[in-house]
Amino acid sequence: LENHLRDTDKKIDDVLDRLEDGSFRIKAHIFSAGQMYEAKSFITQLVSEANIRVVLVDGYVSAETLDLMDARKPGVSLSIYTSAVGRSLIALMNQYNEQFPDKTLSISVWAHNQHDRWIVVDDKLWHCGASIKDAGNKTFAIDLIDLNPDVILNQL
Repeated sequence: LENHLRDTDKKIDDVLDRLEDGSFRIKAHIFSAGQMYEAKSFITQLVSEANIRVVLVDGYVSAETLDLMDARKPGVSLSIYTSAVGRSLIALMNQYNEQFPDKTLSISVWAHNQHDRWIVVDDKLWHCGASIKDAGNKTFAIDLIDLNPDVILNQL
């Protein structure tokens, strides 16, 4: 009984330590309609954790999207794949790259149309039920998918 209690105490301590140091992460998040701040704050936190790359697959990209993606550290690349890249989006990308040379940004049209939205942070794949620019306008979820991001990236 003492051994069992000791093992249980150790497991509880491990969980509490992971919660405290931030290494424990809930894999699914649901944001209700109207939770714009919470949703965008969560996305900003995800992006800020990247050390190598952020890849966004989203059919609807705006200046607000770039604002959310700007939470990344210097040297972390950002690749955005979207359904249409017009002159205004290219101009926005060029202005961004000129103003922030330590944060590379590229925007491309995806090769195969995507229905869902995806965020890759380093080697983690997140499924997003709404366009980033609209996060929190309606109820939606962001889920950590336990798959290699190449499952999606190879289709772009």
